[in-house]
Amino acid sequence: LDDQYDAFVEKVSAALADVKVGEPEDGEALVGPLSSQAAADNLRTQVGAAVADGAQVLAGDVADSGDTRVAPALLGGITETMAAYGQELFGPIGQVYRAKDVDDAVRIANATPYGLGSRIWADDLEVARSVAARLDVGMVSINGANGEDYDMPFGGVKRSGFGRELGPRGMEEFMNRKLVVEP
Repeated sequence: LDDQYDAFVEKVSAALADVKVGEPEDGEALVGPLSSQAAADNLRTQVGAAVADGAQVLAGDVADSGDTRVAPALLGGITETMAAYGQELFGPIGQVYRAKDVDDAVRIANATPYGLGSRIWADDLEVARSVAARLDVGMVSINGANGEDYDMPFGGVKRSGFGRELGPRGMEEFMNRKLVVEP
């Protein structure tokens, strides 16, 4: 929310400053390479276009990244008229938005054509549960990010997925069901 925005950005910026980018074999690296050079180039292009449209890089430096390794960054100042508002940035790039209140935050979150997952941090669990019910996404974690596991369904809604994978529901995605009715 707006009254917590600056403190949140400050904490995330401090955390990103300590993130080491490197190869998976490097035990100190927290962020590894993207899947391909094309993916890394596309991500850098998306961030560059967002900045050209008026977004600000609040933390990190994507331009400083090399080859398939992209340093984490945080973008702010993204508006509904910018292409980045409706894009998925597949890489270590966060976007932060100012919201006037909880209703505005839900509106902003649901305005995207994507809906893979969301994270809600709140002191009031009833408010968090209410927000979770209103978000148009496939997965929600409240006060943490450790809800995904191999035996739990994974997937999004809207343009972020077609069905679920993992867990019993995921298995059902690979089955063909047939209804046979007899008199």
